[in-house]
Amino acid sequence: MFQIKTSYQKAVAFINGILKGESSEQISEIFQGFVQKYDKFIKELHVSFVKHLEELWHGLSAMVQHHWNTMLETIEPTFIHLIHYLEALSWKASKEILDFLYERKNDIVDSPYFSKFANFTQDVDRIYKDIMKNNTLTNIGKYSKIIIEFVKEKYFTIIPFGKELQAIVLEIIEEFRELEKLPSIQFAIKKFNEVYVKFMWFYDYLDVGNRFQRAVTLIHSKLTDITQTALQAENRYREAKTKFIFDPENGLVELEQKLPMSWHTFNETPKFEEIPEYKYLASIQEYFDTSNTTFWSIYHDYNYYSESSNWLPPFKAQAVLAGPQHIITFDRKFIEYQGTCSYLLAADFVDHNFTLVISYDDKPKRGAYEISFIASKKVVSVNIFNDEVTFQKGMSRLPLEFGDIYVYQETSMINIDSVRGFSLRCNLKFDTCTFTLSGWYFGKTAGLLGTMDNEPSTDFLTSQKTLETDIAKFAQSWLIDANKCSSNKNLATKEISGDPDVINQCDLFFKSKTSPFYTCFTVVDPRPFMKMCLNVLGPFVNQTCSSAMAYMQTCLMENTPLRIPDSCVKCQLNNGSEFMEGEFHKLENESVPRSTDIVFIVEAKDCNKNILEKRNMASLLTVLSKELIAANIKENSEGKVMIRIPTRFSLVVFGGDGVLDLPRSIVVGNNVFSEVQQFLHYFENIPTGPSTTKRTRLSDSQLRNNVILSVYNNYNNLRKHNRMSELSDQHVGRR
Repeated sequence: MFQIKTSYQKAVAFINGILKGESSEQISEIFQGFVQKYDKFIKELHVSFVKHLEELWHGLSAMVQHHWNTMLETIEPTFIHLIHYLEALSWKASKEILDFLYERKNDIVDSPYFSKFANFTQDVDRIYKDIMKNNTLTNIGKYSKIIIEFVKEKYFTIIPFGKELQAIVLEIIEEFRELEKLPSIQFAIKKFNEVYVKFMWFYDYLDVGNRFQRAVTLIHSKLTDITQTALQAENRYREAKTKFIFDPENGLVELEQKLPMSWHTFNETPKFEEIPEYKYLASIQEYFDTSNTTFWSIYHDYNYYSESSNWLPPFKAQAVLAGPQHIITFDRKFIEYQGTCSYLLAADFVDHNFTLVISYDDKPKRGAYEISFIASKKVVSVNIFNDEVTFQKGMSRLPLEFGDIYVYQETSMINIDSVRGFSLRCNLKFDTCTFTLSGWYFGKTAGLLGTMDNEPSTDFLTSQKTLETDIAKFAQSWLIDANKCSSNKNLATKEISGDPDVINQCDLFFKSKTSPFYTCFTVVDPRPFMKMCLNVLGPFVNQTCSSAMAYMQTCLMENTPLRIPDSCVKCQLNNGSEFMEGEFHKLENESVPRSTDIVFIVEAKDCNKNILEKRNMASLLTVLSKELIAANIKENSEGKVMIRIPTRFSLVVFGGDGVLDLPRSIVVGNNVFSEVQQFLHYFENIPTGPSTTKRTRLSDSQLRNNVILSVYNNYNNLRKHNRMSELSDQHVGRR
């Protein structure tokens, strides 16, 4: 009854629409309903087809497997009988062949083929004795000439145009002989022969050839003695003795025989793999086995020794912080910890050159933390959550220099360097910090980053000089001020992400054979980083790239540089869409931003002192802004989804003293770029030095690192800060 009522209402509505002149709309609605029903029918048909196809495939595979197993059970007895028959046939045939050879042995010995084979074995024996009689260098020189002459005689005529090439070579030789008839050439040849004769006289008189061969042999034997094991030395120097004593009257029967391999115990058979000749052949075969060794891996292994600091101990060490809870100590111990207080990461307890502190946010779900670097009684703080750098608790102006410590920013990297052998690198984009110490701090540091003594077992040394296995208690001992803040719980999440996208991304990074990090899998174990990658904090999917950056930094310490994955490099357009590295996006018509970025490059010399007033920069910027507006190059803020991108200005300073010796971007208020109203402050208090004859050249790579990449970095930072407050209010994460 309900369906009849519904159909009647639809029919009345359809007739009213036709009477009102809305026939096209009614017909379009009818067709739209037909299309929806058709689409639903096709989707259900597709799902049903796929389901039945899967059932058919499983049933077919089970049937094939069942029949295959039945066939194997049926033919198994027949196959066993066939094997027995072939074994008996081969035994009978071999026995008949051996009987035939035994009966015809005199005829075989008298045949010319046997004599040729016997002569061949004699030749092989003679060559072997000749090789063993001479040294290696003599054998190489002698037999290489024989092989070359044999190849020239046997195979040079087979090569296409071989005779023609040989004729050309002979003709060229004849031309050189004609040149020898010139007086100047004859004089040069005469003098060369005189020098050669004198050189050969000294060579023979001093017996250089034999001395050199003996030196090579001595060096080889010494190196062999140093590198060989006890079993190898026993096999090499043991004399081949065979002693047999048979004295049954006195009850004595003794046999001593040297075996070609070591026999360790009587309850097992000797292993033929220990035969020296077999080992030698196996070592040769290893050169042809597939491996991950490439030219670049060999290059990076040996390039490590190009730095003199890597020749002799002590060697430098490195610790890594990835995200709010992942810590890799100096001795490669992995720690998962997050608190709500301030903790000592590392400190120089001997010379007091530096102190490194981490301060967590009181709301751990935000994942915010701050790294404080203390040296020369000055504090530089890097807030990883807000991407801010402060100096002495005030907004910093980078680059800055105090004592022998330089603080500067390159793209999204905050760098703190010192000639005293320590450096801090913080990547604000991927939330990773790397602290590197010179080897001269060996055994002088302690904290959450370990003790830097090449002993991972001592990395959990507490401030009371005791070893602690509980991470929470270990971190509690390194609290900065236990009276103001105390936290005895480890708030680090230990749950493994169930997000398929995160799992696939981590598998691609640390498991797949097509991983961009695959060349380092044999150098640095990727399993701890895989666990780090899966252990993400809620929506912090950027944590996967943080673990990737941590792995890249660890591999770099092991002389295996890696390239950042394409999925971790993203660019954002004005409309908010993103695309990864390697992808192309065409901008045309209204989508092309009508804005620009302008960079001023200033040399830090006395001639540019007080440049703001001397060069009248305010007027210059005003005129420049008017010209840009007149050329219709202005801020792009049209459309609801477009992000406001005004014309921005930046300043790069180079050629000064200290930190400004190289090109550096001036950063004011954590901004590399600024609008025209605030840009005048960038020219204030630029450190300058006296002008000299020293010429400073800006390379393309330096300008690219300090200018072009800064544009990209700050361009993305604008979008991130637009979303920062919204994410902070929700306490669910960052970007």
